[in-house]
Amino acid sequence: MKVMRIGEWRKASGTSTDPNDNVIQFTFSATHVRPSFLAAIAPLPHDTARTMPHVHRSLPFLLSLLVSGCSLFADYNPSPDELPVHTDRTTYVAQVNSDGTRPTFGFDVIARIENRTNRTVYLARCYPDSAQPLYSIELLDQEDSWGAAYNPIWGCVGHENPIRVGSGESRVDTLHLIGPRAWPTYSGQHFGVLEGRFRLKYPAYTCRDETGCALPDSLARSNVFEIRLAP
Repeated sequence: MKVMRIGEWRKASGTSTDPNDNVIQFTFSATHVRPSFLAAIAPLPHDTARTMPHVHRSLPFLLSLLVSGCSLFADYNPSPDELPVHTDRTTYVAQVNSDGTRPTFGFDVIARIENRTNRTVYLARCYPDSAQPLYSIELLDQEDSWGAAYNPIWGCVGHENPIRVGSGESRVDTLHLIGPRAWPTYSGQHFGVLEGRFRLKYPAYTCRDETGCALPDSLARSNVFEIRLAP
């Protein structure tokens, strides 16, 4: 967050040298400021001020509204325990799904997400009528350019109908994880890691259109669990 005085902003932009300008403070997040917001802060030209005195006098009031609205959303950062995800097990055994030169392994994960925040949370989904949210599997303790071998390769469409989880509500999904998902051409070696410690993550948002309102990665992710391959 950046704190700046009106006079300091004007001096930095070369629009004012009046030392009495720096009497109003405001706080904003540099990543959330729109051009229209900066335009509202800039002082009006003198001829405009003379022809529109009521606008010039009301500028501090309008500025306070803009700043309060900006801070309201930019400062929202709930703690991880307000949007927890719990899996039904801490250890899973992946069974063979298909044999051959490129075998795959699979298992079910029952995941429960709870919305303990004070607002509605939206979970992205691939299609407007998809029964389950999008998810990813995070690989822990190991380094691999592909990451977890169980990450789906999504082919989705744009829409504005995410899964809604209201404040105080919870949701349970049964996800069938399959891996590996990809192999190099003409090779039986797969991309990604099949065994180890992992975590489930949901892309979560605070607005329906999922634009500029994504929650941090530390939220909507599960406890750590282990995956082993069946002997």
